[in-house]
Amino acid sequence: MITGAIGYFASEASATYDAALESLTSQLNSFASLQKKSPYPTSENLKIITEGQKKYADALAALKATMLKMEPPLEPITPQEFQDKLREGVNDLRATAQKNNILLPEKFFFGFDEYQSQLPSPEAAPAFNRDFKVVQKLLKNLLSLPVEAINSLERETPPVLAPTPTPTPAPKKSAEPPQPPKPQILATKFKLSFTASQEKTRQAINMIPKSSDFLIIRSLTLENTKPAAPSKKDLPNTTKDKTPKSLQVLLGNESVKTDLSLEIVDFPNVEPLPTKTQ
Repeated sequence: MITGAIGYFASEASATYDAALESLTSQLNSFASLQKKSPYPTSENLKIITEGQKKYADALAALKATMLKMEPPLEPITPQEFQDKLREGVNDLRATAQKNNILLPEKFFFGFDEYQSQLPSPEAAPAFNRDFKVVQKLLKNLLSLPVEAINSLERETPPVLAPTPTPTPAPKKSAEPPQPPKPQILATKFKLSFTASQEKTRQAINMIPKSSDFLIIRSLTLENTKPAAPSKKDLPNTTKDKTPKSLQVLLGNESVKTDLSLEIVDFPNVEPLPTKTQ
């Protein structure tokens, strides 16, 4: 009797399991099938897709407009004019630094040291001039805080881009035209080092992302100019005056040396591809 009952319940459990498994498999197959299908072409679905495309296009256009405002335009300039502006900028910055007792490197040329004695190519001069204007504005703002010193400014020479090879025409398999090569995003990197009080350092770092220019901080290193703790001999002598009128601050007055790696990004103006017609 017990054996028959066990067999009955085992049979029922097996049948229930098989039915549940079959139902689950059916649901999974239906779900997978729905994932591969396109939305049913009803007017409601078409409206949803059209509205989504418009929102995406509007957001993309707004982003492009914002980036264009942040990216200084390329202005036509000759190599000689660029070199003259560099020298004029160096003289103006040195005069401001001397007036405010701010130290500048002995050999300072906004990171364009190689163009003190030679001219850039006519093709490179407009881009160099744009980078110079961005860096010049940044350094003027640092001197206006003021910082204590501009320790160094180095410009990393961007790699020379290899010419795009001419694609070998493939046998015609379709009527679609060949896709043009994608334009590359160009970037110029500068390494800037300056020394300032803690308060001015915070102001300088916060100033960069608020700038109207498209500057990206890639790395940031802070170093205390007095890493060693004060010794006992630096403590105030209070044996004579038990109630000093003012307290001597031992920590918090140190200056900070900041090393920044900055990047000026040049986004290509990409025209949208024409929409394929069915």
